[in-house]
Amino acid sequence: MFSLKKFILTGFLTGLLIMGYAQEVLWSDPIPVASSSYGNSGPRIVVNGNGDPVMLWSHEALHKVFLSRFEQGQMTTPQQINPIGTQYFGASWAGPELTAYGQDIYVSGKEQPEDAKGVSLFHSPDAGVTFSQMDDVDWALGDDLSRFPDVAAGPDGQVWVGFMRFEPDFSGARYVVSRSTDYGASFGEDVNASSAIIEGDACDCCAAQLAVGDNKLAMIYRNNDQNIRTIWAGISKDEGDTFSKGYEVDETGSYFASCPASAPDGYWAGNRLISTFRAAPGGRARVFFSVFDLDSQKVVLHQYLSNSPESQLVQDHPRITGNQDTVFLIWEESYAGNLDIKYRLSTTGPEGLVTAETKILNPTTNGDQLRPDVHYSNGRLHTVYQDNVTKRVMYQEGQIGSISSVDPTASLQPVRFSPNPSPGILHLPNGLDVQKIQVMDLFGRIVWERQFAQNPGSIQLSSVSSGLFQIVLSGTDDQTRYFGRLMIVN
Repeated sequence: MFSLKKFILTGFLTGLLIMGYAQEVLWSDPIPVASSSYGNSGPRIVVNGNGDPVMLWSHEALHKVFLSRFEQGQMTTPQQINPIGTQYFGASWAGPELTAYGQDIYVSGKEQPEDAKGVSLFHSPDAGVTFSQMDDVDWALGDDLSRFPDVAAGPDGQVWVGFMRFEPDFSGARYVVSRSTDYGASFGEDVNASSAIIEGDACDCCAAQLAVGDNKLAMIYRNNDQNIRTIWAGISKDEGDTFSKGYEVDETGSYFASCPASAPDGYWAGNRLISTFRAAPGGRARVFFSVFDLDSQKVVLHQYLSNSPESQLVQDHPRITGNQDTVFLIWEESYAGNLDIKYRLSTTGPEGLVTAETKILNPTTNGDQLRPDVHYSNGRLHTVYQDNVTKRVMYQEGQIGSISSVDPTASLQPVRFSPNPSPGILHLPNGLDVQKIQVMDLFGRIVWERQFAQNPGSIQLSSVSSGLFQIVLSGTDDQTRYFGRLMIVN
């Protein structure tokens, strides 16, 4: 088991010494979810009713699906979700999907071989501890085939599973949705959410995304009309019973001669569908985001993240989360073969993403990070991704806050504290000249301050409430300063 207390919360002030306040994300260090023996393909993350992250991923070579929870400050040992002896599809670009509604956790998956097995749903009523299995969600297929199931959940035991359905000869690909009203114990016949309402077929090697709002549902998918492969949303206003109309939320007119194998993502913010996807204007792979207004039935915002003509820049596999005000967009970006995960944050709605600064999730880590997923809950961001250097799934937590500047004229040196998070104890690194300690909140207000004749080694901070704090250590001349951040859990 991996303990969060063994890992250090990063966040240096270097490069961020600006006057005033700015909305920033304070990230934890990357935390391995499990050893590499469990694989790391296509990770997904949600937050259960306890406010704890639940992570899902696949071992691609072994066709196994694993899940881990954050429980009492630790990552639990991964549990295999699919029954022993079965094989389920999972790859870095598509695979099992995960959703949560309170303490109910749902996993959708496609058993292999594809032409002989169906779509399964796994349900946990206890925040991800135990699971039951429902086979043949796609019971109404007849001779048709299925792939790429996604799952969404709502109140009163409502569960929706969307999946691709096509003919036995792999033609006529379309996305359909089946609905359950008994926590996934049974499902009604699937209804068409794509090809019945627009021309063309669904892009047959691109997964899709279900987005649930108040009394409405969107199936966001990539269409294929003679290789014009843009993103559409089939909209249901009756909780998934019918999908009467579809809307093109991607205005790029992207032409793909071969399948991009890239899925969209999105969520409802009131009557606005906020989505993100990879497109290819001018043949360049770029991430876009879009806002579709259901009231006007129009796309009211459509924006790329980079219009650089640089041919070596490739953006892909975006994910988006948030509410009406806070919007967080994360994606995979490759330049000259180096893969990084980048993001933008807005606290003024999706419009703020247009001018938001693009940042790297791990600026000090060189390597091969890809396929991120993210979930926003109660002011915190939870993200997972594949790390192909360590061959592990990695987790990071971010806290959104207004970060104040510390006096930029002072000589500041970054310092790390351990353990971090801390149960109310500040351990000072050996060898530092420390005679004053200031504990500040994210607004720069001093909540605790002490002076000492010499480095005290460790200090009890039990009187400081739980949260994330900036720590400033001052030396003898009050000019030599050290700065770090500490998460206190009292």
